Amino acid sequence: MSRLRRPDYLDRALRGGYPEAVRRPSHRRRARFFESYISDLINRDVKQVSDIERPADMRRLLNVLCGRMGSLVVIDNISQGLGLPRSTVKRYIDLLELVYVIRRIPAWSSNVTTRAVATPNLLVVDSGLGGHLAGLSPSRAANVTAPVGPLLENFVLGELARQLTWSEEPVRLYHFEALPTR
Repeated sequence: MSRLRRPDYLDRALRGGYPEAVRRPSHRRRARFFESYISDLINRDVKQVSDIERPADMRRLLNVLCGRMGSLVVIDNISQGLGLPRSTVKRYIDLLELVYVIRRIPAWSSNVTTRAVATPNLLVVDSGLGGHLAGLSPSRAANVTAPVGPLLENFVLGELARQLTWSEEPVRLYHFEALPTR
């Protein structure tokens, strides 16, 4: 039986996997790293692959996406909530996926056509970064009513995604959305 408890799992998920973040001993220092990382990512890395008009809008979008970890990526809802054109939100999400900050997980269906058009789920590639941008600190996450389910789900999916790269078999991640029962 595992001796790890809820706080241990939350600490691991909030620490993330970036070596620079893992090496930092305190939440405050990791938070500074994540802020610097996001600033560099948007102002340097993203700009190398595409000209974005308003970097602040991409940051706002990333905050919203991290707040919706594990949720369906419904571009119209995100666009409306941010007051940004749908085309901008879609393009920015594509860019964030291109620079490996997020990953869309397709919906599972036995029908290949349905699978191709169904709404994907969102994985933030690093759970520490996702937790930081979602506003989850260790003290906030320690509260038993804190919404940590999406963070832990994201952490597990991220670990699975990493391990899939070692698999000799071609394996893919999917999400399953059960239909509501009547």
